[in-house]
Amino acid sequence: MKELNSFGQYVGQPVADWKPRELPQKKMFAGHFCHLEPVSVRHALALHHAWHSIDDTRDWTYLADERPPALTATEYYLRRLEATPDAWYFTVLENISGQPTGTLCLMNVDKTHGVIEIGNVNWSPSMKRTHYGTEAICLLLAYVFEELKYRRCEWKTDELNTPAIQAAQRLGFIYEGTFRECQVRKGRNSNVNWYSIVEAEWPHHAKALRAWLRPENFNERGRQIKHLDEFKDK
Repeated sequence: MKELNSFGQYVGQPVADWKPRELPQKKMFAGHFCHLEPVSVRHALALHHAWHSIDDTRDWTYLADERPPALTATEYYLRRLEATPDAWYFTVLENISGQPTGTLCLMNVDKTHGVIEIGNVNWSPSMKRTHYGTEAICLLLAYVFEELKYRRCEWKTDELNTPAIQAAQRLGFIYEGTFRECQVRKGRNSNVNWYSIVEAEWPHHAKALRAWLRPENFNERGRQIKHLDEFKDK
């Protein structure tokens, strides 16, 4: 919404009592099906096996890094993520097995304006299209909006990365445009799609996601009984 100021100019709505937000913390997050831990070299062996459960590197095409070829390289890679000063990396561990199966992070943090990005989502093949993959994102979204009280969460992906685009749309992120020739990744041009959820939208999405993620919505094999779309707009 907009209003007129004393000069007859349109200005945005006031944000009452706004203060810069706190930075994220390296902490644990618990869900029904998975939990998140700050990334650690302790996760290296399990993640190395998970990422190498297929012979090729198709899952790394749109990531900035290449798949570590050996366990020692995976250990170095995780130490580098752990030491990144301006991004908060987490490992996703499936609750039944307790095994690490993927990583993701909070990044591009602008605490002055309350803006943050969920990025570098790196699911192993066994984690793709699972309910606990959705739950992992939901845990961070809840942290961003409900605990840190940020106003905006972003999701960015190569315009050719169809699975990431579908994931953004399914989670409720709104497409905002494409930044053309935004990056050079692995020697190739990357046009980057931007998506966001803002604070006023989150309660609606949270209600649907949490209803879908109830344990009773999944059978003993982890298959959903009702689709997420069936919980939206209710």
